[in-house]
Amino acid sequence: MRRRSGRGRAALGAVAVVLVAGLVAACTVGPPAPTRGPEGGTPVAPPPTGDPALISLSVMPPGNGGIGGPTAAHLDDQRERYDRIDDAVADGTLDDATLAPYFKDAGLGTSTPVRTETPAAGVTIAWDRWGVPRVEGDTAEEVAWGAGWAVADARLLVAEAGRLLGRAGTIEMGGSDDIVKGIQQVGTLPQLAYTDEELLDGLDRAVAAAGPEGPKILSSIDAFVDGINAWLDRHTFPPELLELGLQWRHWTRADVIAVGAAVDDIFGSGGGDEVGNARALAALRAQLGDERGRSAFERLRHADDPAATAHVGATFPYPVFATADGGPTTDTAAIDPAAVALPDQPVAVAEPAATPSMSNYMALTGARTASGHPILVGGPQSSYFAPQLLFEMELRGGGYDARGITFPGLGPWVVIGRNRDAAWTATAGGSDMSDQRMELLCEPDGSAPRPDSLHYVFQGECRSMTRPDAGEMTAWRTVHGPVVGRTTVDGRPVAIARERLSRFQTGHAAPAFWALNQGLVDSADDFARAMSDVPMSFNWVYVDAHDVATFHSGWYPIRASGVDPDLPSWGTGEWEWKGRLDWRRQPQVVDPSSGFAVSWNNHVAPGWREPDSDWSSGAVQRVDLLDRRAAALHDATPADVVRAVQDAATVDVRGARVLPAVLDLLDAEPAPSDRLDQVRDELATWVAAGAHRRDRDDDGWYDDHAVAVLDVAWEALVGVAVGPDLRSFTTSPDRRPKVLDNPPSQTGGAYGYGWYSAALDGITATTTGQGDADGPRCGGGDVDRCRTELWAVLGAAADSAGPWPRLAVGERIRFIPYVFNLQSMRWQNRPTFQQVVSFGG
Repeated sequence: MRRRSGRGRAALGAVAVVLVAGLVAACTVGPPAPTRGPEGGTPVAPPPTGDPALISLSVMPPGNGGIGGPTAAHLDDQRERYDRIDDAVADGTLDDATLAPYFKDAGLGTSTPVRTETPAAGVTIAWDRWGVPRVEGDTAEEVAWGAGWAVADARLLVAEAGRLLGRAGTIEMGGSDDIVKGIQQVGTLPQLAYTDEELLDGLDRAVAAAGPEGPKILSSIDAFVDGINAWLDRHTFPPELLELGLQWRHWTRADVIAVGAAVDDIFGSGGGDEVGNARALAALRAQLGDERGRSAFERLRHADDPAATAHVGATFPYPVFATADGGPTTDTAAIDPAAVALPDQPVAVAEPAATPSMSNYMALTGARTASGHPILVGGPQSSYFAPQLLFEMELRGGGYDARGITFPGLGPWVVIGRNRDAAWTATAGGSDMSDQRMELLCEPDGSAPRPDSLHYVFQGECRSMTRPDAGEMTAWRTVHGPVVGRTTVDGRPVAIARERLSRFQTGHAAPAFWALNQGLVDSADDFARAMSDVPMSFNWVYVDAHDVATFHSGWYPIRASGVDPDLPSWGTGEWEWKGRLDWRRQPQVVDPSSGFAVSWNNHVAPGWREPDSDWSSGAVQRVDLLDRRAAALHDATPADVVRAVQDAATVDVRGARVLPAVLDLLDAEPAPSDRLDQVRDELATWVAAGAHRRDRDDDGWYDDHAVAVLDVAWEALVGVAVGPDLRSFTTSPDRRPKVLDNPPSQTGGAYGYGWYSAALDGITATTTGQGDADGPRCGGGDVDRCRTELWAVLGAAADSAGPWPRLAVGERIRFIPYVFNLQSMRWQNRPTFQQVVSFGG
C-alpha cells in the first residue's frame, strides 16, 4: 500500500484507541474472582535433556519485551541483529561460522536463565537474556498455567486488544486494505459482537471430536486462563482505583477463542470481494462493451495463471461445485445468470481486509543439503510493533516440548516454531472461503420493502434479520452473515451479507496446535491430517530430520452449480453452499520433486483458483525470487539458505521481474538519444546487479539512482504496458488490483499485490505477437508504438527524478505506535519472526 502523509499519526491514533479500549475492556467493577493455581493433570516424564537439532536459531525485532516490568529491557534488543545481516549478505561474508551473531539461540532447554520465578506450585518460569520465558512443569496444566502467566506479564495489552477486536469483529467489519486504518475505526463501525456461545461452539465440537486428547486440550486451556487471571489478581491497580472498586476483568475460554477470531480475520480468511469485482466488471464493460469487458476481466483476474509460480506442482482443482448436499462434485460448472446478482450502480461496501503478505519460507529437502537433512528458514509477518504483536516462549513438561511464537492470548501453545523432532511455519493462504450474498429485502405484511428494511427473502419466507444484542453499533445478520452494505439489483432493494465458512469455527484449530506442541504429529505423512483441523487459510510447511511437507489449510465451501465464484450471488436459498471440501483434495505434498518448497503468499496450485479478492497471482510474484534462488542451491548449508532468503528481501520485484522485459524490447533498436541511452544503461546495470533497494552506508538514500527512476516511472509505465484499451481502467477507482504498486513502507512488506503481472503480460504479448486483443497489450500490439511510449515514460521519469538518489529514510521500518520505541531499521521484505532449523539423526 502507498505510504501516505500522516500515516505515522494515524497509526499512533489507531494503536492508542486499541490500547485504551483494551484497558477499558480489561476492567470491571467489583471484587476479583478467587485466584486459582494449576489444577488437575497427570505428571508426565520430563522431556529429554539435550537438543537433537543440528541448528535452531530465531530472531524477532525489535525484541520480546513488553512496555513495563522486567521484560521492558528486551523491547529493543534484537533489532540490530535483524538489520545488520543484510550487510553480510551483500558483502558475501555470511557463512555458517558467522551466522549466529544475526540470530539468537532457539534450542530446547539450552538457554541460560537470567531471572527465574515460581508464581505457583509446580510452575517455574526461567527468562533468558532475550526475555524469552522457558515455562516448566510436571503436568500439561502446570505448563499451560505458566504460559498464561508469562503472556500476561509481557504482552497483556496486546492480548486485551486481541480479545476486544475478536469479540467485536472489528477487522472484518472494518473493510479496509489497511489493517491499521481498520483498527483505528474501533468504536465507529458496526460490530459483530460475538457471544460466548458462538465463540465456544467450535471449541466444544473440536474437543468432542478429539477423542482422548479432547479433555486434555480443554483442561490446558482452562489452566492457561487461570494463569492469566492469577497475574491480573496479583498486579492490581493503585489504591485510589481499588477504592473505586476497579479490577481487571478476568479471562474466560471464550476470550481465548476471541483472540483466535481476530487472528483469523487478519491472517486466515480470503475472498468476499464479489461486489468490488462487480464494480470492476461494470467499469470494463462501460469502456469496452459487454463481451470485451468480460473478456478483459478474465484476463486481468489471474485466477489460475499457468505462468504463476505455485506452492505445489500437482493439480488441485478449486472451486468445486455440486447440485445437492453430499452429491457428486465437479470443478467446472457453467455460470447460471439467474445465480448472479449484479448491483444496478457501483456501490462501495466494506471490503475484506488485505491479508498481510510478508510471511515467507524456504525449505530444502535433504537432496539439496550438505548434511542430507532438510533445512527450514522462514516465519510469519505481523508487521512491526513495539511491543511486538508476537510473543516467543518455550514450553517444557507435561508432554510439552516446544519453542516458538504465539499470538498473546491465543492459548497455551506455540503456534509457529518447533518441537523436539520437527519445525513448522506458515504464510497467509487467503483462499476463497467467503462469498458476498445479495439478500432480497421484503416486509412481513407484503408491502414494498424499503432500502433499510430488516427482513429478507430466504427459501420462500420473509425472515427477520437478527443481532445478538440491541446495541446501536451491533451489526444486523442474515443466515449468511453480517450485513456489510445495501444497494439495489434490478431495481429491487437488497442487503449485502458476507458468508464465511470459518466463522464460529476458530476453536477447531486447538487440536492441531496441541498435537504439534505435544509431539503427536508422527511424521510428514501425518502433517496434513493434523493441520486439516485448522479452519483458517494458511500455507503450512513442516520439516523433520528426513522430510519436508506442505499443506494448504482451511475450510472451503462446495458451491452450488451455476454460481460465479467471482461475482455476488443471490442469498434467496437456491444457491446455498453444498458442504465442505474434503481436506484430502486440498493442495499438499511430501518431499516435492524439485527438492524445495517456497512460499511468499503466492499462487497455491494449478487448478486452484485464487480468491475473488486476489488479482495479483500471475506471472510476476515475489515468490519468484525465492523459487529461483532455491533452484540454484545444491549441497546447501543453513547459511546458504539464509543468504538466499535474505538476498531476496531487498529486491525490487518490478526491477527484477518486469524491467528486464522492458529493457529487452528497448535493446532491439538504438536509443532515440544519448540521454535515453544512459538511462537504459543505468537501469540495465541495476537489474544485472540484482535490482536491490539497499542503503548500505545508512545515509538515508538508496545506493542506486535507478531506484528513483523506476519509482517515478512505474505508474505511467503500467499504463503504457497494458495498452490504450485498458489504460483508463488503471486510473479507475474501481480498478482491480486496487493499487498499481505496493511499494516499501514503514510497516515493512512490499510487492505483495499490484499490477506487476499485468504489466509484464502487456509487454510480453506485444513482443511475442501472441497477446489477446482483450488483454494487456503494450502499444495495442504494435511493437514500435510500445517502444516509443516506453522511451517517453523513462525519459520523463529520469527528468523528474533528476540526479538525486531515491530517499530511503521515509521507507525505514518503524515500530508502531512510534512511542515505546523510536528506533528504526533499513527496509527489507522479511518475516517479523524468522527461524533457522534443521534436524539430524
